[in-house]
This record gives sequence, C-alpha cells and structure tokens, in this order.
Amino acid sequence: VMSGVGMALICVANVNIVPQWFKGGPGGKRNFAMGFQAAGSGFGGIIYNIGLQKLLRNRTFRWSLRAQAIICVGLNILALCLVKSRNSSIKPVYKVYDRLVWKNFGCQCLVIWIMFTLFGYVVLMYNLGDFTRSLGYSSHQASIVSTMVAVGIIYGRPSVGRVGDIIGPINVTICASWLVALFCWAMWIPCRNYATAIVFA
Repeated sequence: VMSGVGMALICVANVNIVPQWFKGGPGGKRNFAMGFQAAGSGFGGIIYNIGLQKLLRNRTFRWSLRAQAIICVGLNILALCLVKSRNSSIKPVYKVYDRLVWKNFGCQCLVIWIMFTLFGYVVLMYNLGDFTRSLGYSSHQASIVSTMVAVGIIYGRPSVGRVGDIIGPINVTICASWLVALFCWAMWIPCRNYATAIVFA
C-alpha cells in the first residue's frame, strides 16, 4: 500500500515536468525525453536487485528496507533541489477533478488501458523473481532475472520514446503492447529454464 502511495506522489508528479521543456509532434523529442526520464527507474532496479540482495544475505530484511528508504529519500531530496518547472511560463490549469475530462470517451479508454497495463506491469515486475525461484533456481539467480528487466527498461524506454517521436506515441504504444503480449504468450507461459527467463526479462 505504501509503495503505491509513494509511486503516486513521486512518479505521477514528476512525469509532468519533463514534457514542458520539449517540443512534441513531428520533429520533436518529447517522447524520447520522457523515455529517457523513465529509464532512470532501470538504474534503480539494478541497484536494488543486485546491491540489496547482498545486504539481504549478510544482514536482515529490515536492514534492506532501511537501505532502500535511505536511498529513496536521498535521491528524492536531490531531485527536489534540481527540478525546475515552466509553470510560470506556460501557466497550466490544474484541477483535482474535472467532470468534462472524465466524461470524455477517450479519457475513459485511456484510464482503462492504464489500469490493465499497470496490472500487467506489476505482475511481471514483482513476480518474475519468484517465478524464477519456482523453477528451482536460487535467490541470486532470481535477482539476476529481475535485474535484466531493469536493464531492458534502461534501453527499451528511450528507444520506444524515440520511435514514438517518429511514428506517433499512440502507434508505438499499440505496437509495444502487442509485442509484450506476444512475448508473454510465447516465452513466459511456456518458460521452464533459466535462459528463457533471462531472455524474456
């Protein structure tokens, strides 16, 4: 629960900052910039999966959570000191709840799509390590599989963003969603060995 609250307070708030500084549409690099921004979570995934695995073995579960909290607080304070918005220039209108937006069919479709996408993302992101252990592999090997997801995020998100600048964000979202679904059916469900788990991740 607290992880979800933290993501809502930090992730959703900072996603709106980067697009203010880049041009969208043909010739723009807004999607690439947002992909590059989102790729930062991949670095965090590598640090947490590999670094905290050693701490988990040598210390306790409580100490690994404390270390994670210290890293998060430190990096968020640094980000707050460095972030700069263009709200004074673009003067956005913020509303906590806007009935006109919620009545829009496109907005409703977007919300439904985001809900299903996040369900899939959370299941994959937080269960791939456990899935690897269920195949009979060690916790260290499971953490490597989870780390490979983070590596994929580092390279994948900016790449998808760059393609989105070329063919459009909606088109690339449709293609990426179908591709991920295909890999889930073709690789994750029939996966029975460590190599397939790493390639899928």
